Amino acid sequence: MNRAWTAVMNHREFWMDYFFLETDPETWKHEFMLDDEPFIYEYENPIRFPITKHMGLLLEMGPYLPGTSLKVYDLSTPDGIEIGKFDDSHPHAVVLRFEEAAALGDFLAPQVPEYPEAPYILLSNFMAITVDDDLERVHQKTKTAWQSLELFSGDFIQQEVIDRMCYPIKGIQFNHHPVYGWYCDGEASFLSLRTLDNKDFPFAKLQELLKKIGL
Repeated sequence: MNRAWTAVMNHREFWMDYFFLETDPETWKHEFMLDDEPFIYEYENPIRFPITKHMGLLLEMGPYLPGTSLKVYDLSTPDGIEIGKFDDSHPHAVVLRFEEAAALGDFLAPQVPEYPEAPYILLSNFMAITVDDDLERVHQKTKTAWQSLELFSGDFIQQEVIDRMCYPIKGIQFNHHPVYGWYCDGEASFLSLRTLDNKDFPFAKLQELLKKIGL
């Protein structure tokens, strides 16, 4: 990870902006004060997470947060193909199953030794929890990851992250297709680009990438 991005990982504001946590400062004033020193998001530099020498994921920040695209790249598409977009106007953030986000996070952890859980936390913004997931396992993995940042209290993580974000999304499920692999289905599948009716979704590239990490 770019050193400038690694430095940003140490700012509470980044994580609160990235996840659009509309937190009342008055509620948590006894826990922490937001940093007075300004810092700069490296908008022009996507965060690249290589899976192999020629293939990986990248996070591309928009001109403001929240506004992030998740892309898969390889030699033929070095700038990446968008597989998910998180923003407050046209959200298509549902891309990854929990098992995929967790496995990718574990695989990528050595790339960010200062914050080994950062890849999972970043990718979890594009993760959909469903009724088929082990909610206790999801909560434990997510809580442990956020605690590793050493930026937020246990109460904050429980109330603002676990209680507000870590629950099954109604109307979302993942089904498996013999050719395209896992895809998003259900009444709320409009929140995803990973659907069978989206002929532009790079199913083959994503399957190849996930295969490289054993999925």
